[in-house]
Amino acid sequence: MALLPNGTAGITVFDVYWDPERGYRAVYFSFEVEATVSESGKLLLQQAIEWASRWKYPDITELLKGKIRVPKEAAKTFKELIRDTKGETLYDDPILLPEEGNYNLTINVDKPGNITVIIVHPWSGKVNITVIGESVKEVNISKHNNITQVDVYVERSGSITMYLTSDPTSTFDQAYVYASTIEAEEAITTVTTIVTTSVTTTTTVTIPITVPTTITKTETKMIKETETTTLTKTRTRTHYIART
Repeated sequence: MALLPNGTAGITVFDVYWDPERGYRAVYFSFEVEATVSESGKLLLQQAIEWASRWKYPDITELLKGKIRVPKEAAKTFKELIRDTKGETLYDDPILLPEEGNYNLTINVDKPGNITVIIVHPWSGKVNITVIGESVKEVNISKHNNITQVDVYVERSGSITMYLTSDPTSTFDQAYVYASTIEAEEAITTVTTIVTTSVTTTTTVTIPITVPTTITKTETKMIKETETTTLTKTRTRTHYIART
């Protein structure tokens, strides 16, 4: 938090805000602040007391399986990963990751197959992992938010050992380890049977035959005769001749 330019004194703070049961705030002075007679010393002490007394839990963590406290987002991802893993559980417990040295996790397998190991390390950004074993054929390591997943393929029965080391952030770091076999999906085999059968078929063919045909078309037509009568009309004129 604060350090003198010559490095002779400093102030650090610590806030365990993620734990609702054991959370606290602390201020550490590298000098006897209560022994100072200056106003600045009194002000530092007053501010430290006020800041530490205002501790509160922001509800951002979850007690994973009732054993270690992890961020809620990490707990959600962890549950989704183990839900998709269907097989025999080989390990399901919290561990302590040391900064110096290793945590040795030995897993015995009785047949070839795939093993997945999911490690939740809430307070360490990185976990260094080394996997050894005569039966180990392939190792794949992937990282999620504060979660490291190790997928191991073993080609025969035997034991594998994982060496786990915390990223240098603290002396000891809590983590949770879940290991399980991965059941192979049942193979679906499709069998196709071809049956050849000899069949005798009688086919009847109908051929159309064209026969010449004379078609007589009779048309009946009604004719209406119109009789025309000519009338001769005689007109008689009378001429009068005058005689003298």
